[in-house]
Amino acid sequence: MSFVLQLIGYVGTFLSIYAYFPQIRHLLKERCSAGISIKMYVIWIISSICILLYAISIMAMVIFVLQIANLMAISIILIFAKKYKGDFCPYHTALQSKSLDTLKEKSGLE
Repeated sequence: MSFVLQLIGYVGTFLSIYAYFPQIRHLLKERCSAGISIKMYVIWIISSICILLYAISIMAMVIFVLQIANLMAISIILIFAKKYKGDFCPYHTALQSKSLDTLKEKSGLE
C-alpha cells in the first residue's frame, strides 16, 4: 500500500509540474506578461518555502520534490514576468483593446 500511495504522490507531483508549462511557454515564446499577478506568485513562493521546510522536517520526499519543482517554476515565472512586465502578445493586446472599447461605449466616453 505504501508504494501505491507514493506512486500517487509522484503522479500528483508530475501533474503539478506539468501544469506550469503553458504559463512558462507563453511567457518565453510570446514575451507576454498578461494576466500574471506578481504578488500572487510571491505569496506562492513563500508558501512553497514553508511547505518545503515542513517536508524536510518530516522527511517527506514526495512533498520535498514537489516544492523544489514549485520553487523552480515560480522563480522562472517571476523572473520573466518582471522582464516582460507590460509586454503583451498580439492576442492579449487585441483583448485589452477590445475591453477598453467596451468600457468606453458603456461609459459614453467616445
